[in-house]
Amino acid sequence: MAATRRAYTGAAVSTTTASSIAASGTTSFTITAYTGWPYGTDPFYVVVEPGTASEEKILVTRTGSTDTTINVASDSERGQDGTSAVSHSTGSTVFPVFTSVDADEANAVASVISADTTNSRIGIGTATPDFQFQVESGNEYVAISPTDNDAIRLASDTAAGRPFISFYNQDDVGSLVRKGYIGYPTNAQTTANSRFTINAGDGDSDLFIDAAAVGIGDNTPSYKLDVNGDINATGDLRIGGTAIGTWTSYTPSFTNFTLGNGTAIGRYAQVNDLVFVEGQVVLGSTSVMGSTPQIAHPVGTSSSEVFISNTLRYDETGVGNYLGTIWIYYNRINLGTLYTGSTWASVGWIGATSPFTWGTGDVFTWQYFYRKV
Repeated sequence: MAATRRAYTGAAVSTTTASSIAASGTTSFTITAYTGWPYGTDPFYVVVEPGTASEEKILVTRTGSTDTTINVASDSERGQDGTSAVSHSTGSTVFPVFTSVDADEANAVASVISADTTNSRIGIGTATPDFQFQVESGNEYVAISPTDNDAIRLASDTAAGRPFISFYNQDDVGSLVRKGYIGYPTNAQTTANSRFTINAGDGDSDLFIDAAAVGIGDNTPSYKLDVNGDINATGDLRIGGTAIGTWTSYTPSFTNFTLGNGTAIGRYAQVNDLVFVEGQVVLGSTSVMGSTPQIAHPVGTSSSEVFISNTLRYDETGVGNYLGTIWIYYNRINLGTLYTGSTWASVGWIGATSPFTWGTGDVFTWQYFYRKV
């Protein structure tokens, strides 16, 4: 919308004429004050007797900064902007109005900037802004540049029109080089509208986000989090709220063994689907060792039908230690013998008298791991 030439106050004072102005033939008149008035060779408009029946707008010039003489080039400069040339007496009110240069500049700005006063919106490059401030420039950059050496640019890629913010800095030869960007991926790595990237350079993404996964150094994450590189953490890495590798106590559950007044401790740690288990039993006076004792897994079931591990130890009070075997089944371990007294024996199950006669104070410990289903 073109700007109209309107009177304004503040920049230039409103004053009065110090001489009269005839209806025609007047080539100059004087004013009583001139603070803020334009001067030089560029013409500007004044309004005489504004708001009255004698209101007239005249195109004039003023030569010097302290000059009180206002020049009128010819009668053709009189009666501008729909007013008529009339006579004005000394003491008539007069002040500058919007100049022709100002009007041209305003019209040029108005061709680019639009104001939606109904919805309090400003648009640059659009006559119908959808937001309070909206800039449309096709695929051109919209830049914020605090210095010649740095710039922040808002742009969209030409292929899909997706917006992104780029950060530029000048290199050694004076060219602006993109140091990073935030927004939709701009290369051919994806066409999905649900993806977002943060990049510290100009190549593949450092942080890549789509609707289902996050990639760090990985443009095509297959999991909720994919990291291409080493991970260092000063805190815990947790699964289901439990820190990986954290030992959790559990109460061992036995078959073919009665703990009685003995003591039993157990703990396990889980790393993904691997479960590491260790425990110990000290027999009491009412403990009873049965044939083929078994201990249930602390969590889940094992993916192996049978797996033998040599991490079982028996301690006969006052005599010595014996090695044993652990047979890992789906839901339990079986305790076996391997070394009896001074003789290596074939693998068998422990019992009330194997590998020795069990009594108060005797100990057996176990340590094994299994892959949880």
